[in-house]
Amino acid sequence: MTTLAFERALDRPELLAPPVAVALAAPTETSGLVEVEAVDPALADTAAFLRGLRTAVGCGDELSRRGGD
Repeated sequence: MTTLAFERALDRPELLAPPVAVALAAPTETSGLVEVEAVDPALADTAAFLRGLRTAVGCGDELSRRGGD
């Protein structure tokens, strides 16, 4: 089963695109609320990610059926 493990983005700047890291580095009321998750290479493809996400949150099959999948 896939488990989503979100972390504060400020604690994982290596997971951010440079412009996002710069924007979050400026202290604001909400900059500490942004979360990220490292991408599991096995789930890097969108369909695989959605299957894993559906499993993790207990959603139905609707996520995987779009576009004839």
